[in-house]
Amino acid sequence: MIDQGQQDQLDRSVRLSESFDPALYNLILSELTAGKVVTGTGGGLTMSTISTAAAVALPGAGRTVPTLSAYLANNAVLNLKDFGGVVDGATDDTAALLATVAAAPAGGSTILIPGFAKISGTITINTPDVTVIGPGTSGGIIPANATFNPFTLGPLAHRCKFLNMWIKGAAVDATTIQFGIYTNALAAPDDVEIAGCFFGNPLIGGVNSLNSAIKIDGGNGWNVHHCKAKYLWGTISNTGYGILAGTTNKLHAHDNEFLGTTGRGRHAVYLSGGCTYCDVHDNHAENLAEDGFPIFSTSIQAAGIGNHVHNNVAINCGQLTAGSAAFSVSGNSSRNIIENNLAVNFQGNGYIVAALGVAAITDGNIFRNNWSYFSQWYGILNEGAQNTDIFGNTFAESSRSGSNNYAAIAVRPSGAVPSSGVTVRDNKGTGVLLRAGMDLTGAVLATGLRVDNNYFPDGVTSKIDNPNNVLFSGQNNDFGLPSYSGNQGDVSVTLRVGRDAEVDLFASSLTANRTVTLDTVSAYSGAKFRIVRTGLGAFTLDVGGLKTIPISTVAFVDVQYESGAWKLSGYGTL
Repeated sequence: MIDQGQQDQLDRSVRLSESFDPALYNLILSELTAGKVVTGTGGGLTMSTISTAAAVALPGAGRTVPTLSAYLANNAVLNLKDFGGVVDGATDDTAALLATVAAAPAGGSTILIPGFAKISGTITINTPDVTVIGPGTSGGIIPANATFNPFTLGPLAHRCKFLNMWIKGAAVDATTIQFGIYTNALAAPDDVEIAGCFFGNPLIGGVNSLNSAIKIDGGNGWNVHHCKAKYLWGTISNTGYGILAGTTNKLHAHDNEFLGTTGRGRHAVYLSGGCTYCDVHDNHAENLAEDGFPIFSTSIQAAGIGNHVHNNVAINCGQLTAGSAAFSVSGNSSRNIIENNLAVNFQGNGYIVAALGVAAITDGNIFRNNWSYFSQWYGILNEGAQNTDIFGNTFAESSRSGSNNYAAIAVRPSGAVPSSGVTVRDNKGTGVLLRAGMDLTGAVLATGLRVDNNYFPDGVTSKIDNPNNVLFSGQNNDFGLPSYSGNQGDVSVTLRVGRDAEVDLFASSLTANRTVTLDTVSAYSGAKFRIVRTGLGAFTLDVGGLKTIPISTVAFVDVQYESGAWKLSGYGTL
């Protein structure tokens, strides 16, 4: 007859198998009872070939196995306790965990950590299809010190999983670099899943924590979801990262939470060094030191291309670096989409797209339908990036810093790199602290800038240099330009809709006949100008060839754009 110890081993060996069902369990139990299987030996239950070797069907799965021992070998569940693990959080379980990993067959196996395993060295997994499972926050890994990474995945650890476990850390400051799960440079395996895991210390004043949670250097198709990383020590390179990815393809990072505090936590998800086609969405970041969700490659790294960052929230970040942003694309990074994100109370900028150097190619990125609330600096800053499409974004209570007249949207050069081919359309701003609508300034501002259908509140002014390089169209009369210009002076001028004030004043005495040219490039039906002459002088002021204000006459001329041309709509002396 089967004894209780055998019964316990059987239960432990099969209860986590995805393909196991009660009928097969009862069959194994009957074979044990009949004495057809060798009893347990040492570290676990060892099954011999059943004397009745008929195939055993797995109901509903359309699969068969030749013997029950083959079934168990291919659905192995290895309990750390069966290999000598104590899992009390105090006893060193390093040897037991290494033995458990070594026993995991390449065909697929599960390692169960039923409590807290204290370890004194890195646990390296380089076998495919290994699943490590814990009991939630009541069990996992406790490193003895901060000189090593608890888990390292080798290049052959494809399709491995870490599920439902807590990986603690031993770091007490930023002088160490301790990742919870780590891959060596450009040698990450493919298709790894990390789900429902907790990294770091859950207490805001807790001392021991990781420096960073996960590092993925290379690899394809990782899926990191429903994890939490809290109070990770550090705000310098290789510290304070929730997920640090480099040269990674098709990472899927979603529904994670990243929480920091002063000196604890730098970035949430960092796509660096040539990450491509990664999908980062529905994550929450709060109280981090710098950028929440940056995409960045240096000019000598592979380009970061085709990444999609959407539906994320970054609250109260940028604590230490005011020039950072909640969401950013910079350096050698092109054709990325940043959309439907929310940046709240950011200490620097809400969103940045920047070239950061002459050799960097930051081209064709899209920022759409994002929200920026209570940013201290710019809502969106395009700095030297080419062909950026900025549209459908909303800014509320932005530009809160009193040290500068920051704008909701700024387009400017980065050193010698101009911002050309940028389209700014269908954006809007609300709130009394919105200090400026648009800031299109800089000595190297390039051509091809287009501004369409933007709305900012009355009284919000904009700053524009080199206006001839900007194409305005649509209903930008609510763009935030002042209602009245300053004195245009004793010169001829060209007025353009969306760039110049609706009422333009000539208060100087004229020393020659002057003309006002009415530009048609950005004009739309219903667009209006009023030209007011209060300065005298023995010369005329011609308005668009439609009406000439005579010598030494104080008068106004009204014009309106209709049917593809400017037309005289009013005239009177003052």
